[in-house]
Amino acid sequence: MEILKNNKNTIIYLIFLVLFIICGYFVGINHESWADEAQHWLLARDCGILELINQRLKYEGHPLLWYLILKVFIFFKLPYEKFFIIPLIFSSIGVYILFFKIKFPMILKIFTPFTYYIFYQYSIISRSYCLIFPTLTLTAWFWKDRFYHPFRYLTCLILLFNICFYTQVLAVCLILYYFYEAIKREYFKTKTPEMILFFSIFAFFVLLNLYILHPASDFPFKAYCHFRSFEIEKVFNIFALSAFATKISLPITILSIFLYFVLPITFYKNFGNSFLYFYLVTIQLIVYTLFYYQDWHFGIIFLILMFTFWLGYESNFKTDKKGKIFLVILTMIIGIQINWTVISSIYDIKNPYCASKNVAGFLKENNYDKNKIYMLGYRPIAINPYFDKNLYQNSTQNKSFYIWQKRPNEKLKISNPEIFIVAKQRRFDDETFFEVVENDNYKKYNFEGNMVFKNNIRESNAFFVYVRKDLIK
Repeated sequence: MEILKNNKNTIIYLIFLVLFIICGYFVGINHESWADEAQHWLLARDCGILELINQRLKYEGHPLLWYLILKVFIFFKLPYEKFFIIPLIFSSIGVYILFFKIKFPMILKIFTPFTYYIFYQYSIISRSYCLIFPTLTLTAWFWKDRFYHPFRYLTCLILLFNICFYTQVLAVCLILYYFYEAIKREYFKTKTPEMILFFSIFAFFVLLNLYILHPASDFPFKAYCHFRSFEIEKVFNIFALSAFATKISLPITILSIFLYFVLPITFYKNFGNSFLYFYLVTIQLIVYTLFYYQDWHFGIIFLILMFTFWLGYESNFKTDKKGKIFLVILTMIIGIQINWTVISSIYDIKNPYCASKNVAGFLKENNYDKNKIYMLGYRPIAINPYFDKNLYQNSTQNKSFYIWQKRPNEKLKISNPEIFIVAKQRRFDDETFFEVVENDNYKKYNFEGNMVFKNNIRESNAFFVYVRKDLIK
C-alpha cells in the first residue's frame, strides 16, 4: 500500500513538474527581454572573465556567477531569443528538489512553483534571481545533514553569496547561525581543522566579492549604497508586498503585522523553535528598509519565508488545529500569487513586455542597422543583443552594453543623425533632443511595450525610432 501511495505521489509530482516546464516554455517563448536582461547578456557575450572581474562588475552590483553561467550558454550558441531557457532550467531544478527531496504538504508543494515570483519574475524574466529558488531548495535538502556533510552545505552558502546582494545578506546570516551552532556543539574543539577550513573558504568568497563589487570611483549611484532612515511600518509593508499585497493601505499594514506573527505561531510546535523564522525574515526586511530595492526584489523575502517553513516542517510543524490554520493561510497566499502569475503571463503572451524585439526586426527588415544609429539613455540597450555587434554610434567606449559612469547631462551631440532611438519612458527634458529630431526631417515610429508586475502595468518599455526621411524607401 505504501509503495502504491509513493508511486501515486511520484506520478503527481512528475505531472506538475512537466506542467511547470511546458507553461514556462510557452510564456517564455512569447516574452521580449528588456534592458536589464539585455545588459547581463551583453556583458557576458562581449567581456572576458578578467574584464568582468577587474572592471565591468564594479558598475553593475551583481556577483560574477550569473555572467559565468551565461557565458557557458553563449559558448554553446544559445540564441538570445531563447534566453528564457536558462532561468527555466534552474527553476525546474528547484521544482524537482522541492517535489522529491523536501518534506512539505503535497498541496502546497505542487502549487508553490506557480507562485508569481518563482514562475514569472524568476523563471520567465532572465536575471540572476532565477538561481535563488533552486539554491534555497538545495540548502533545505542539505540542512539536516549540515554538520555531517559541512562542505556540501558550504557549497550552498557560497552559491547564495554569489547571486545578489540580498542573498549575500542571507548567506551571512546562515553562516553566523552555523558558527553559533558549531560553538554550541564544541566542534571548534573536536573538529578544529575542518571548521577553520569551512569558514576560511567562505571568507575567501566574501573578500573576492568585496573586490569585484567595490563601486568604481565614477559609479553614479553610490547614494543607493548609503543607509536610509529606518521605519518600522515599512518593515511590515514590505512583508505584505512580498506575500499577498499589490499596494499599501492601513488595513494591509495591520493584516501584514498579524500574519507576520500568526504564521510562526500556527506553524511551530514550540514557539521557541521559531527563532530561525524571525532571524532570517526580519533581518532581510530590515535590510530592505535601509537600502535601495526594486519591486522584483520582494520575491526574495517570499522565498526566504518559504525556506524557513521547509526547514522546520519535518520536526517542528504542528498537526493540530493551529497547524490547519497555517495551511489555510499559506494556501491563500499561494492562491493570490498564482492569480498574479496568470495575469502577468497572459499579458506577456498577448502583448510585448518590451518593444526591443520589434524594433530590432524593423531595423533588420529595412537594413537600417547598416546606418548610423544613435540612442539616448539606458533602455535602448535592450535592442543590441539582436545584433552581433554594437548598434549605436554614441555608445560609451563603443561597447554594446551600457556603462554606468558619471557623465554630464546626456545630449545628442551631433547634428542631423540618420536614425535615433529613445525609450518612451525617458523624460524629454533635453531641448537639444527636440531641436535635432522633433522636426519635419524625421519620421517617428512608435513601438509599444509595457512591463507588467503582478496584476498591473508597472511602466512603459516602449521606444520611439526617428528615421531621417531621405533614408525611407
